[in-house]
Amino acid sequence: MKITWMWVQEHSTGQGGWTRAQLACLGVPWPPPKGWRRALTGTHIPDNVAHEFERLGREHRESRARRLLDFEEEA
Repeated sequence: MKITWMWVQEHSTGQGGWTRAQLACLGVPWPPPKGWRRALTGTHIPDNVAHEFERLGREHRESRARRLLDFEEEA
């Protein structure tokens, strides 16, 4: 799969960031260096790596949504 700027943005944590695990999938060190997205744009990764990056972002967003719902129910 070819990495695009939009694909990386689409699979963020929902707060404009990415998890350490997501970045590790792409070979990006933690903390991510300035320009990491630009450096990856246009490069290719295996489909299974892309799916894992997407899964990790989705899992983080869903977990955050559950925590927010739990908090609202407690209030």
